[in-house]
Amino acid sequence: MIQVGQKVYCDLYGGRNGFVYAIYGEQRPQTVGSIAGVVRTGGNAEFGIVFEDGSESPRLPETILYGVQWKVHDELVSAEVVQFWRDYAASEKSRKEAEAIKKAEEFKAAVDTLRANQNHAALQQTGPDTKATGGKLAAINIRRQLKAVFPDVKFSVKSSYDSVSINWTDGPTKAQVEAITNNYSAGYFDGMEDIFNFVHSPWNTVFGGAKYITTSRHHTVESMTEAVEAAHEKGYPMVTVKASDFDGRAVIVEERNVEYWHNKAIYDFLECTGEYEQSPA
Repeated sequence: MIQVGQKVYCDLYGGRNGFVYAIYGEQRPQTVGSIAGVVRTGGNAEFGIVFEDGSESPRLPETILYGVQWKVHDELVSAEVVQFWRDYAASEKSRKEAEAIKKAEEFKAAVDTLRANQNHAALQQTGPDTKATGGKLAAINIRRQLKAVFPDVKFSVKSSYDSVSINWTDGPTKAQVEAITNNYSAGYFDGMEDIFNFVHSPWNTVFGGAKYITTSRHHTVESMTEAVEAAHEKGYPMVTVKASDFDGRAVIVEERNVEYWHNKAIYDFLECTGEYEQSPA
């Protein structure tokens, strides 16, 4: 039977040692089991557990404590040790609450500053009278910013509820355009966890944001040919460039002759990266 002061270990969140500080209800460990090794069953009591990282599980079910992610040690610690870790957990809780309040205040201050900044007066803001929201509002503001920064370039900016796509030919590099569009990103996709993590910034709170923002820079035959010639000067094979029959954009005819490093050299020239990177003026 588990006692107050019993040391336990949980392998979740990188592994944590903890101590039982309270027991609620009658323990029935003999009834603990599982269905097909997956669904835990049985048990009756609940346990208050404080961990050495300052976190707590206030009422952990008995059936979970006897599961594969937990280990109950024979070691018992004194009431003073348990109280020490409970005091530490209470101080950590207070610290985290204070940090959360500070972050919320800083976030609000940043939002208020953006709303009052006359440098962004041309952009639409979120509010009760705003008709466009989310990706649509982000697209409106992206279009306005791109036109102001690159007045001689024609951009196609299309949006749906949670995505914005930007297309243009020649002109600024992807990095130059994404320096503007990245502000409207509402998060990122985590391939390891297969989930989208939302990130609310002051900017997309005020001026709109979208889950997915894609940028596609296309090229004329003239600019692509210039890049091919630049790569050829570095020792890569010469290839032919022509206009696509579909949309007139530049394509390389001898695709079978364009290996990865050759293709990279061409686009490094077009995007001013790699050995073609340009230092800021």
